[in-house]
Amino acid sequence: VQAPLGSFYLWLPVPAGFDGSFAFCRHLMERAGVVVTPGIAFGADGDRYFRVSLVCPQANLRKALDRLHEASVRYRDPRDRPEPRSPRVPSHGAVRA
Repeated sequence: VQAPLGSFYLWLPVPAGFDGSFAFCRHLMERAGVVVTPGIAFGADGDRYFRVSLVCPQANLRKALDRLHEASVRYRDPRDRPEPRSPRVPSHGAVRA
């Protein structure tokens, strides 16, 4: 049996600032009317994640994204970090040793 290359669910980390998956999912439901599944429903190890089902018409997914946008809900994966900035070198003169 060949291993599948994908699935019809997204399993995403809960953003910082929420006390677990249930709190984040409740926030989305109350703020934007968008329902996703808290990871805690799949066991204690899932509590830092939530599941998004992609098994619906594309128009429904677009509507959910529009609702999130209208409610000013932004998602940032907590594992993403901004790239480090390069140190600035003064442009007004030479660097002396």
